[in-house]
Amino acid sequence: MSKPRKEYEVPLMFPVEKSAGQMVSSVKIHRPTVGEEEDAIEMALSLGKSRENLLAIEICTYAIITGLKYESLREMDQDDYSAIRRAFEEINAPLKRQEPLYREVTETTEKH
Repeated sequence: MSKPRKEYEVPLMFPVEKSAGQMVSSVKIHRPTVGEEEDAIEMALSLGKSRENLLAIEICTYAIITGLKYESLREMDQDDYSAIRRAFEEINAPLKRQEPLYREVTETTEKH
């Protein structure tokens, strides 16, 4: 079972449409799961975007983690999009682990 994800709020300078007629002046984001990143690639492909179109995949990722529509993100003011990007980069930075990422395999550890 996964633990609850933290959400972070990003204020916007210019309101955007979240759903049919619902305008929002801030968006909530969270660290994406691996599955959400995979979903973003699938979404971009379903929109007819190339797998090499990294910006389209990024927009799809933001659509998934904010709940905004793809088109709303495409039409967003550059300053607001940059704020979402900066917040995403900050919350998606690698977490510091208490233990090393790996350990040497020995006969003792192989029995576990």
